[in-house]
Amino acid sequence: MGNKIAFFFLALVGTCLLGLIGWVVLATYGGNYAEDFIAFGLRGYEATGFIGQCVGLVLGVVMTIYIYQKNFKKNVL
Repeated sequence: MGNKIAFFFLALVGTCLLGLIGWVVLATYGGNYAEDFIAFGLRGYEATGFIGQCVGLVLGVVMTIYIYQKNFKKNVL
């Protein structure tokens, strides 16, 4: 049981870290190269940073689910 709690804590931290990395990378890209990009009522680095954060968070959740199923689910067959 302790391994699962530690796993979910690390998964939460990792997901937040991926969201932060996505935000920084795409905000930097948007500020330098996509100044006229508009999404969600935002423009430039704000729009691309928001998209990067969403992609990073979704990627973190998908990776967490995959790793959990690979390591903690018992195979029935």
